[in-house]
This record gives sequence, C-alpha cells and structure tokens, in this order.
Amino acid sequence: MNRYGEMMERLPVPEDQAERLKARVLAAEPEKKRRAYRPRSFAKKVLLAAALVVLLAATAGTAAELVPWDALFTERFGAGAADSPAAEDVFQNVGVTSVCGDVTLTVRQALGDEKTLYLLLDYHLPESVDMEMVQVAWKERNGPLSNVRLYSGAVDWADIQGMSSREAMRTLAGEDLGFSGSVETVEFDADSRTVTMLAICSFSDKVPLGKPVTVLVWEPSVEWKGEWVDLTDHAAVITFQPSYTARAKEGQKRKDGVTYTVELTPLSIKVENAGDREADLYTMWQLRQKIALVYQDGTEAPIRDFSPTGGGGKGTSGDRHYESCELLLKKLVDTDRVKAVRVGDLEIPIS
Repeated sequence: MNRYGEMMERLPVPEDQAERLKARVLAAEPEKKRRAYRPRSFAKKVLLAAALVVLLAATAGTAAELVPWDALFTERFGAGAADSPAAEDVFQNVGVTSVCGDVTLTVRQALGDEKTLYLLLDYHLPESVDMEMVQVAWKERNGPLSNVRLYSGAVDWADIQGMSSREAMRTLAGEDLGFSGSVETVEFDADSRTVTMLAICSFSDKVPLGKPVTVLVWEPSVEWKGEWVDLTDHAAVITFQPSYTARAKEGQKRKDGVTYTVELTPLSIKVENAGDREADLYTMWQLRQKIALVYQDGTEAPIRDFSPTGGGGKGTSGDRHYESCELLLKKLVDTDRVKAVRVGDLEIPIS
C-alpha cells in the first residue's frame, strides 16, 4: 500500500506511461535557419565573435529556445512539441539546486501555466543509503516513491531543517497551493545516487505567474522485505522563480438554465456546467465526449484529439448543482488560435 496515497488525489495515468518514460529518447533542437554566405573581413569577424560572446553570456539560462526540452517532456507531448507556437510560453529550463543537509535537490525543467505544472526533480540520496537495496527495489517496481507539496513564496532549508515532512507541512500549511496530480519516479541512477521524479500538478485555482514557488519533497521510500523503508529522515525543500508566461483563456455562457464555464490553457482544459437541477447537467464523461476547440479559422478539433487524461468533480453549492471535467492535454494547444470551446451544440467564446 502506498502510504502517501492520503496526500493527493491522483489523476488517471495510462498504465504503460512509466515504461514509456523509462525508454527515454533524445530531444532534438529546432532546426536553425541557414543564412546565405557573405564573406567578411577579419576585423568584422572579430567584432561579430565578440558580440556573440556578450549576447550568449547575457541570455544563457534564460532563453528557453536555446535549451532542448528534456526527453521526458518530449516523450509525453511529442517530438515536435518544442517547436509549437505555445512551447516558449510554457517551458522553463530551471536548473536550480538546493542542499538540504545530506540531500541535494534540483529542479531540472518545468512546463507550466496558470492552471498546470509539470516538474522534473532530481533527488540525490545520502551517502548512507544502502544503494543495493534501492536498486533491487527499483528493479522490482517497489520504489523509490515520494510525494511533493507546493507552496507560494520562498522557503529556505533553514526554515524546516530537522523536520519530517509532516512537521514541515504543518509549519507551511498557510501557503499551500492546492492541486490534484501525481508524482512518479521515472528514473533511477545508482552510480550518481539520483532519483528522478516527474510531478504533475493540476491546480484548483489559478496560480499567479512570476511569483516564487516552493517544492516540499517527502522522504523517498522503498518497499523492502514487506515494509516501507524511508531513505532519509527529513524533508527537502527548494524554491524556484517561474518564468513561464502562459495564461488561461476563459469564457462563460448560459443556456436553458445551465451555466457553462470554460478555462483553457496550453496544457489543460476545465469545463463546468451548473444549474438548479442535477438532471439538466452533463456528467463528467458526457462533457468529455462533447468538448471541442473552435479555431479562429472556423475549423474544430474534438478534445479527444489531444489524448487527454484527467477526471472531474461534482457537488452542490447552496441550491445549485455542478459537474465538471478537468483534463490534462498531451498535445500543446496554441490558445491564440482558439476563439471558442464547443460543448455539444453550444459555442462558448473565450478570451
């Protein structure tokens, strides 16, 4: 039993995803346009070289287009995803590292927008960990397993030093960014003692862009001889500054006493219908079958073309009933090209 299950609702993930993620492929850089050859004088060449050095020094680590997506991202979204018009707005080559006692934690890369976040985390295990045990557990699919929580604002290791994950959670409770999602261990390298995790987060509310996000990582564990064994005795924490800029486009329309609300981002979509009578509402599964994107040129694409995974929710608020469908998309959406979302025969303009 996964003892971390109580910490988050997991979005359904295809059973073969872990195997596919392990079979990593090289992410190809976008092909550069060739310039016509024009002879230059030696002096001009020297000046050009110097200018290029200054330019590269100023932009290194900040221009996402100079850094290829990690293969784990291209495996999920497709080899051409990095060339999509939406790619620059969602991608960040983070490369931030935090030393937390005997643990080193790195945020490698991120894909994000106001409603969704994918994080690649490298967790370097302490020298005291029995790597043979971890390697056997990994081969037998018994871990390492971990979990994360996300918080707004910056948190230093000194703020939670010596705390367990539960103690750190209680300390940071007021800053929690609520989300549903999953954390998968997608790679383990015994030689470097590194566990690579992919955290997939779907936020219940829009998260302001450009503000620091802190990642609290639980002690990873493996199942060994029928028991779960923690590989560390404390939490780890890291803060990074998001630079991705993709925002949600929204729309709302009322028909026959039912209000339809849409939130669309390059990485996700949420459609909710709410009304006085539950019988008037589409269920989560009906919504999933009826949603389509309407482009500026009038063409349409059913949401199933984007191979989404996800779920939804239902409930009541006062006398109103609601049911929603929340989907993570496996193909980036260029939201600038989308003018509306169609639910059945109802077209809902978004902006």
